[in-house]
Amino acid sequence: MWKQVRFGSDQTMAGIVEWPDHAGLPATLLVSLPGLGQAMSEKNYFFSNLRKRLAEEGQWCVQFDYRGSGDSEGELRQATIASMVQDAVEVLDEATKEHKPAKVYLAGHALGAVIAQRAALDWEGRTGIPCIPILISPPLAKLPAARDIVPASAYDMLERNGWLDSKELFPGDDYYTLSDFDPQVYAYVTTLGAHLLYLHGQCIGKELLDELDALDPIALYNENVHGVFLLCGEQDEPSWQQARKIERATLAAFRHGTHFYRHPAAMDEAIQAIRDIVIPNGCSKCGKCCCAAARRQTLAERLRAQDKVDWRFPDEFGLSERNMDCLQLSILEVLKWKGESNPIPIFLNAFDCKSEGLLLRRSLPVLHRGWKLIEYPRLDRERMQHLLRSLLDGEGYALVHYKAFHAPFSSYYHKHDVVHWALVIDYDEDYVHMVDDAGSEASFQGCLGKVPNALFFDTLAAAGNGGMAILQQSTSSVEEGGHIAGLLRKSVSQMEAGLASLSAFVDRVAETPAAALAEKLPMLEFDIHYYRRLRELWKTAAERRVIPDELLQDDLPEALHQVCEAWSFVMGVLMKWKRLPQRDFRDKLISLLREAVRAEGRLQQAFARAGEGRA
Repeated sequence: MWKQVRFGSDQTMAGIVEWPDHAGLPATLLVSLPGLGQAMSEKNYFFSNLRKRLAEEGQWCVQFDYRGSGDSEGELRQATIASMVQDAVEVLDEATKEHKPAKVYLAGHALGAVIAQRAALDWEGRTGIPCIPILISPPLAKLPAARDIVPASAYDMLERNGWLDSKELFPGDDYYTLSDFDPQVYAYVTTLGAHLLYLHGQCIGKELLDELDALDPIALYNENVHGVFLLCGEQDEPSWQQARKIERATLAAFRHGTHFYRHPAAMDEAIQAIRDIVIPNGCSKCGKCCCAAARRQTLAERLRAQDKVDWRFPDEFGLSERNMDCLQLSILEVLKWKGESNPIPIFLNAFDCKSEGLLLRRSLPVLHRGWKLIEYPRLDRERMQHLLRSLLDGEGYALVHYKAFHAPFSSYYHKHDVVHWALVIDYDEDYVHMVDDAGSEASFQGCLGKVPNALFFDTLAAAGNGGMAILQQSTSSVEEGGHIAGLLRKSVSQMEAGLASLSAFVDRVAETPAAALAEKLPMLEFDIHYYRRLRELWKTAAERRVIPDELLQDDLPEALHQVCEAWSFVMGVLMKWKRLPQRDFRDKLISLLREAVRAEGRLQQAFARAGEGRA
């Protein structure tokens, strides 16, 4: 179902909105952004065909003409990059006024890709809704200065008037063989997505050319925290070379030339590529994500179908709270739901150690194999409620973090002043349904529980205590064995200082009287348990043969076993001291800690030998 609309407070922008016939709007919105001087349909009706294809699969799409283009009011000479970005933001505001999507894709061709990126940054910054650009044959290299390609007399006139007919700026008459057009001029105009035949007769403003002179496309695309999707012709070699400079890009190609509009098959492939971005989990039966056959089991349904969700016990991969922290365990449930069959390499990290007095620390772990955490800015209570609803509708989950010391629904309440992560799987009128390894007994059974809405949102909103995140995956070309060997070498490098820091921590424990240590037992147990988890994860990786055989030679498995055993003995005496506070276990604790340091040293030697063998 589609209708023609007018966008903008002045109703001067023409547009089309299409949504599925079934009740309710999808959680994802796609807005298309044409190139310079193009109507909303784009070359060869590309965006119109894209909209129709996505609409057949139950998607929500918007097309529109910038002011000064197509059926919108205004003149092209008034258009600037800034004004086109503002047009796009106005369209987003109005299109989502009644229904807030969980995610927005902005598909921009040529100059429209620049508009897509800038509008995405602006709109997501204001609304908190993920806004992800799809860049179709975008400008990648810096453009030549307009003064260098425009005839000198025309540029002088442009400076005097502020605008000039594009035929004076880009002279030529042979629109079919291009025999009388300067190749550099033609390349410039093509990069912007314009067609000389239709551009001639319209005026271009100097402000737009000045903006293009200052444009640094790669730096702009690198500003998006989600990364960008980049779609180019397989034969567009210069673009592929430049694309390598984008830090977070997911690349796709269409065959049959350099640009989609030069071959019908290329246009079909480009539309399919965008469809696969917007609908990554299409129905295998009918290809339509709105039909009953397309519905897959939600994460909430998957977890509720289990007898019990309890992270204390190893899962099918050998992962539990013994070798994973709260964020990793939350992420693990999402990855298993998404079909991940080998999650351990995603969570392996290099070793390091930092200590300050009786505090023992290691760096926060990062994700690998292309996965990354996308965190949203902290919001007020009302916007946080909307964001959670949007994420659950669009992603099927939300990762949340909060200060556990201030969370009444946490077993860490008024005990541990730490940032804690949990997994939200549902949200109804009364409760937020969560998976949390530190949930209070009053609200949780095992790790599955529900928290009253008011309590949950009050806790997250209080003094900026909480926030939300989702996962995103980009392409990763790192070979598994090389990745793990690199972690081994990095561990050896970082633990040169780390072993000294660990020894200093043990020395400080040895200097502390037994009575003072007894008061610090909960903190010591918490810190050491967190510290040893990474060792346990590497041990699990070795036992599960996740570490390649060529790295498992010699004494690496035995060294991992010994270091985990040493830390287990330390944890055992800490827990025993907590149960028997009247007794003094200080000397035993110090002895076991010193043995743990020696085991750490042997492990790093084994890491060094394994890493050298792969180098």
